[in-house]
Amino acid sequence: MSREVLGGDNPEERPDAANSGAAPTVDVRLAAEPDPAPRRPDRPGSSTSTTRPAPRLLLAALLGLGAGWVAADRWAHPAGHDGPVAQAVVVAHVVYPGQGPERAVSLDVTLSDDSGQALTVARPLSASPAVRRPALDPASPTVLPGHPLELALQLKLACAVPSPLAVDLELVGLDGVTRRIPVDGAAGALADSCEQAVPSAPVLALTGMSVDSSGRLVVGIVSPTRRSTVLRSFHAGTLDLPATGLPLTVGAHRADVLLEPPQGCPAPAVAAGVPQTLDVEIDLGGPATVSLQAGRVLSRWLLHSACRSSGWGR
Repeated sequence: MSREVLGGDNPEERPDAANSGAAPTVDVRLAAEPDPAPRRPDRPGSSTSTTRPAPRLLLAALLGLGAGWVAADRWAHPAGHDGPVAQAVVVAHVVYPGQGPERAVSLDVTLSDDSGQALTVARPLSASPAVRRPALDPASPTVLPGHPLELALQLKLACAVPSPLAVDLELVGLDGVTRRIPVDGAAGALADSCEQAVPSAPVLALTGMSVDSSGRLVVGIVSPTRRSTVLRSFHAGTLDLPATGLPLTVGAHRADVLLEPPQGCPAPAVAAGVPQTLDVEIDLGGPATVSLQAGRVLSRWLLHSACRSSGWGR
């Protein structure tokens, strides 16, 4: 999916020439050149004054055009810049109870303008068949540089559809250029909404856990909705669990992940109890974190490996 991202924090001061619309005046002074031999006057008393205006005028014109082109290029700011034109991020979300295969979800979104010009949100766009009928409140808001805007993004979420969870915004600037930006944090909020839905449609599920002969924890994971999901890292509370073969994509078929014991187990990590939940960082159209209830298998494995040095499990 191609998304143009452009813009910076503040527009540069516009040169006077760019404000007036005229090419800037360029003061060109060439080194003095010897005049050619004077021509003989046609008649006595006539003055002989030889100048060479053509090269000087040509150079001045070229420099003036070049300066005008540079000014215009700098002021073509958001169309030619490589920075982000705007940023939209989810700050809260609500999933509403209901019946049927779809769930109504509301995403609270903060939109900031980094383009240096006013931007109007033309419409929200679904980036996945699982995200349906997105709508904005207010409908077509305009955001100004330096003045973040709060939006409510309403949509229907089909958790059982095995597609990425993502949504975009289509923006139009004063320059008439249409740009498309992702809503950051949408994947995590939508994944959590699927977990909250009743009946739930979990993004991932555990199919089994065991400890192999090398002391590694073997974790079987599947995607109940058959959605292609990338596993990136595993954690148990504040403990990082190294894993081989990541990133790993799972779908309808079980994938076994081999987790190594954490490098250490400081006392604060287990002060509130040995973790029994696996936190999995994933990508399903955007980054998200899913918590899987692992229970005693995880806690006992930790107690008999890295956490034994902390006095636990003896």
